[in-house]
Amino acid sequence: MDTPDEKGVAEAAGAIGPPPAGLSPEEERDALREALVRAEAQAVEARDRLLRAAADFDNTKKRIAREQAEAIRYGNESILREILSVADNLGFALAHAEQGVGDSPGGLVQGVELTYKHLLDTLARFGVTPVESLGKPFDPACQQAMSQIPADAPENTVVQEIQKGYRYNDRLLRPALVIVSKRPGETADADVPGAGGEGLEEA
Repeated sequence: MDTPDEKGVAEAAGAIGPPPAGLSPEEERDALREALVRAEAQAVEARDRLLRAAADFDNTKKRIAREQAEAIRYGNESILREILSVADNLGFALAHAEQGVGDSPGGLVQGVELTYKHLLDTLARFGVTPVESLGKPFDPACQQAMSQIPADAPENTVVQEIQKGYRYNDRLLRPALVIVSKRPGETADADVPGAGGEGLEEA
C-alpha cells in the first residue's frame, strides 16, 4: 500500500500525459504547460509532506532518547526517597540519645532495631533480600568463606556471619562473608567448596 507521499509523487508523475486528441498544436502546448504546472505543484506538496514527516520522526527520536536518559538518571529516585525516611529515623534516635530522652539505653537500642527493620522492609519492596547463611551448608554461589573453625556442626556449615549478603531479585548483589565449620583437628581448608584457599584463614 502506497504512503501519502508515494501517492503524491505518483500523481505528480502521472499529471503530465498525452494531451487529448483533436487539439491544435497551440492547444496541445497549453495543455502540456498546465499539466507541467500541476505536476510541479504536486511535487512540491509531496516534498513538503516528506520533510514534515522526517522532522516529526527526528523529534520523536530525540524525545524518546531524552526520556530514556531521564529514566536512567532518575531511576533510583523512588528507592532513595524511601531510604531518606530511614535516615530520618536514625537522626531522631541519635537526637533523643544526645538529649538523654528515655529511661535507659534499651530505648535507643529498640529505636535502632525498629529503624533496621524499616530499612530491610524498604529494601524488600525493591527486590533486595538478605542471603540466609547461618546454620546452612556453605554455598560458594552466594557466600565467601573467610576462615574455618572447629564447631559442633556438620562439616562445611556456616557457623558465623561476618557480613550479610544480599540478592537483588534473582541476582547476587554481594556475597555473604562467613566462617565455616571443620572437623576437629583438620588443617586443610581445601575441602570448603569454592573457597580455593583464597582469603581463607585457619582459626
